[in-house]
Amino acid sequence: MESKKFIISLYSSDKKSSKDFLNKLMNYHMSWWHWLPNTWLLKFQINDNENNINIDVLSELVKEHFPNTIFIINEVDINAWLGYGPNLNAASLGDEDTTKDMFSWLHKNWSDNLDIS
Repeated sequence: MESKKFIISLYSSDKKSSKDFLNKLMNYHMSWWHWLPNTWLLKFQINDNENNINIDVLSELVKEHFPNTIFIINEVDINAWLGYGPNLNAASLGDEDTTKDMFSWLHKNWSDNLDIS
């Protein structure tokens, strides 16, 4: 199944606007990652042109939910990424709670099943 990936970074946001933004995005076949403040990684499943998501559509949604904020949207077509933060391999974590693993979503969704540890 084809997919499109985007990174959205905002200068500022608030909890209510972020929640409303996410609820609007849920109208599309998508998954998301939002561990860093004001940054969203979005992956949309594309099914026979049902999901016509693109930078212009996302830009309008950002402007609707975060008026007057500075932002950047980037469509991503590579699978490589690197990050530092809480993960299940950290010895100090001590449990299998994936809500404390900032990379589980990335490994599952962003890497297209590549093992980039």
